[in-house]
Amino acid sequence: MAAALLVSEVTTNAMRHAQTPFSLSAQVTSVSIRVEVTDRNPAHPVVKTPAPFEPTGRGMLLVSRMADAWGIEPTADGKVVWFELAIGEPEPFGQ
Repeated sequence: MAAALLVSEVTTNAMRHAQTPFSLSAQVTSVSIRVEVTDRNPAHPVVKTPAPFEPTGRGMLLVSRMADAWGIEPTADGKVVWFELAIGEPEPFGQ
C-alpha cells in the first residue's frame, strides 16, 4: 500500500508542478522496489509542513517520511524524483 500511495504523490507532483510530460518506471528486486518519475522541469520538489487546515502540500512530506530512501537527480532536460521501499516478508493470505 505504501508504494501505491507514494507513486500517486510523485506522479501528482509531476502533473501539478512540473507541468511537462513525465515517465514512471519501477525496478523490483527481491529486497526492494525503486520508483522513478522523470519530467522536463528542473525545479526540485519541496518538502513542506502545511498547517492542518491547508488542503494540499503533503506529498513530498509523505515521501520523505514513508520511503526508506528518496532523492532528486538532475538530468540534461529536467530531473528524476525517486524513492525506494524495502520489501519485507509477505503476509500470509487471509490471516
